[in-house]
Amino acid sequence: MVGKSDEPEYMRLLKSQTLREMCAIWKMEDYFDSVNKERKEVEKVYKHRVEAVKKLKMDDGSTLYRIHLRYDKKNYNSLMTPKVALSEWCQTNKLDLPVYSMDENADRLYQATVKVDGEYFSSTCWEKNKRFTEHGAAMVCLRIKGAHDGSLDTNLEHKNVQGKDLAQKTEPEDRLQSSATGS
Repeated sequence: MVGKSDEPEYMRLLKSQTLREMCAIWKMEDYFDSVNKERKEVEKVYKHRVEAVKKLKMDDGSTLYRIHLRYDKKNYNSLMTPKVALSEWCQTNKLDLPVYSMDENADRLYQATVKVDGEYFSSTCWEKNKRFTEHGAAMVCLRIKGAHDGSLDTNLEHKNVQGKDLAQKTEPEDRLQSSATGS
């Protein structure tokens, strides 16, 4: 604990460096520990869930996978973004480089679709920034393929949602015209 017990509370508060030390001033360590434990349990549930995947069958026979994922720049460094991770993954697996296409709505919001190995991947989120929506599409592809998307959060477990898991998490297949992907 920071400071002496005979110091005024405000001085001990000023010297404290963590929230736990602040709680100790008013003898609230048990409350702090219980709240912190609850938050960590909730965080575990959210980190290990698999997003619902929409699997759409295109007219040309290809498949479009969609997940509600939004690119958040603070979770990535400038050298390893989802687009870079996807390009490296494609090169490692001896596939053609990803091809991005863009849709724009009347509100000048964008949605990207990426084509990798004959399959299409897209986020359901519309973004104001073209680059962010391309990162979102790359994240969807990497999640479906079970590859790491380059995020700084190393505790996040990226699960492969193909096969049996995908069949359990997908919505019914719909017919969709290939013009919806912008190709």
